[in-house]
Amino acid sequence: MAAEQIANTTVEANKVKFAKLQDASDDVCEVLGETLDLHAGLQSALDISLKFIGEASGAIYVGEPGYTAPTLTVTSKASKALIIDLEKSESPLREGISWTLENDLPSRIETEEVSGTVIPLSTKFGPQAAMYIEGAMLDDTSINGFQSIAKSIARAIQARRLQIAAIKQYTELANILTLSAKHAPNLEFDEIQTMMVTSLRRAMDVDAAAIVLLQENDEAKSGTKILVGRSSEETFYEAINREPSLMEKCIEENKVLLVNDIKGNQDFNPYVDGSNFIDIRSMLCSPLTINQRNFGALFVYNKRVGHFNSLDEDFLASMATAIANMQQNMQLIRQLTLANANLVANRWELLHSRNTLRSLFDSIPMSMYIVDHKYQLIAINAHRASPQGQHPSDLVGIPCYQGLYNRNSPCDDCRVVETIMTNDAQQRTLRRWNLESEPLEQNIITYPILDENKKTAQVIVVEEDVTEQRQMEAHLAQSEKLAAIGQLAAGLAHEINNPLTAIIANTQLLQRQKIRNAEVKEAIDLIGTAGARASQVVRNLLDLSRQESYEYKEGGLNETIEKAMALLKHEIVSRHVQIEFEADETLEPINMSEDHLVSVWLNLIINALDALSGRDVDASEEAKIWIRTQQRKNEILVTVADNGTGIPENQLSRIFNPFFTTKDPGEGTGLGLPVCHRIIKQHGGNIMVDSDIGTGTKFTINLPI
Repeated sequence: MAAEQIANTTVEANKVKFAKLQDASDDVCEVLGETLDLHAGLQSALDISLKFIGEASGAIYVGEPGYTAPTLTVTSKASKALIIDLEKSESPLREGISWTLENDLPSRIETEEVSGTVIPLSTKFGPQAAMYIEGAMLDDTSINGFQSIAKSIARAIQARRLQIAAIKQYTELANILTLSAKHAPNLEFDEIQTMMVTSLRRAMDVDAAAIVLLQENDEAKSGTKILVGRSSEETFYEAINREPSLMEKCIEENKVLLVNDIKGNQDFNPYVDGSNFIDIRSMLCSPLTINQRNFGALFVYNKRVGHFNSLDEDFLASMATAIANMQQNMQLIRQLTLANANLVANRWELLHSRNTLRSLFDSIPMSMYIVDHKYQLIAINAHRASPQGQHPSDLVGIPCYQGLYNRNSPCDDCRVVETIMTNDAQQRTLRRWNLESEPLEQNIITYPILDENKKTAQVIVVEEDVTEQRQMEAHLAQSEKLAAIGQLAAGLAHEINNPLTAIIANTQLLQRQKIRNAEVKEAIDLIGTAGARASQVVRNLLDLSRQESYEYKEGGLNETIEKAMALLKHEIVSRHVQIEFEADETLEPINMSEDHLVSVWLNLIINALDALSGRDVDASEEAKIWIRTQQRKNEILVTVADNGTGIPENQLSRIFNPFFTTKDPGEGTGLGLPVCHRIIKQHGGNIMVDSDIGTGTKFTINLPI
């Protein structure tokens, strides 16, 4: 017969067309996965398959196991002859399809009415359907290229069959569970089992029914038997051991055992199969097995009318399947309940750990936040969020440069990108002013958070305020310099002072004489001026080196500034400088050495005047000095600022060093600011400076109340 042979006469052109079928496999999988309607899915799959072979038509034939009749037929562009042959119970086409499904092999059909190739649609469980391609005689190469599509269609058919079977099984179980839930929704599992057995006894009209539940441990050789008689009082619970018996045979052979004459059965074991509470004449026993796992056995005893038959076997087997399924589900529920309890405990521990880490994160006295590759904030601690006046959760998801720095782009010196690229920590220093116009210095370090591929997924940014640390370091260095210079200055001043006294005295004697030579007189005056200047330097050195006794008394800080301004009034007016004093009239009195603080303000104002004198003469902005006092918590803040020439950044760290000056030679000794620094420190305060070339300089003094 032509249907039983595979001819190798395929036209070469078909090879090219069917080579493209491999590319259609993904399309078939997609259309079958997008719909729950098997007919619609198969129709789309058939259309896709046939599209690659031009005008060819065909059909998909789906049959039940045994394939005696089709359960579903799908056609596409089918000829009249094809439709007629599919509808006939006996035709060359139906014979070819049956042969293909029986042998799981392709076949070729060639008659006067129809011609084409039948390809099995199979899974590892065997043929699920067959596809007939009308008018195409495919060779082995083309059929092999078609296998990916064939398997996809077969899996979809098999999945639908499994779904139908699962629905049937679920319906049986649902009926049993609905029955138990209707009568006892709050009962324990053993009580539900008792209700199942009671319902079974009534449904089969027997004297008694029983269920044996084995221990969950596979090694266990014991179990519990629940037997229900004809009245509600006849419910018995027994412990049994697994011994040679009908039950053991039923479990081992995994099939229903029917015994209508117990007396003539040698396998009957009254201690396992029977009961002390009932006289057993006949019985049915079915294993409680599902997924090759046995949970025990189900019994019914003494059919009241007639003998047990095959219908009883089928019904008991169905009930056993449903109860075994329920038993398995109940065990899964118990395991799930235990797992859920563990999950809740783990979740509580995780939540506790998270809260602990969150508290630790927020309690760290440093600003910390985490960003991703797009600079978006993943987490931020309260210490960093509080200056923005927002809760940390309100900033999450916002770019860090926008939420923290009010910028539209990343910061110029940001090290996040470098950390992402190098997978290493990076560090930079940021110097800025806070809301109270105080200089702040931050040490910013970025640390990588690596993923499983050792690549930076996120970055931890740590901002540490090192302003106080830098001030302490500077003060310590300054104190060490002053101590060393003080020792040197004391000895040097003593050695210079004696000859200097003689020079000055003799110069004064010469100046009293009437010297007519103008050049000689001018030379004597120059010697006197130089001697006086040298004497002033010696006095400054002595002031710098000696431990003076400060006479503290309570007074107003504003008054000391006004006194200094009064002393310099003529100098300020002559240099055409405007001075603006913004005094806080609510300042509390402080303990201070008035004369020493006056000398500090004198030095700072004189330095500002000198800086303004060095400005460009064409500067359009008016020369100006700002002095401001304000009280903040337990300290008083004094700022002295000017819009003069400014100090180069590389010299700022040296201005408090003795003998260092930014003024021209002969105009400064370099001792004014060191003396100011010592006086402020003696009052328990700090002095800081900030300056920009061409913009001006600002000195900030903090004095404790």
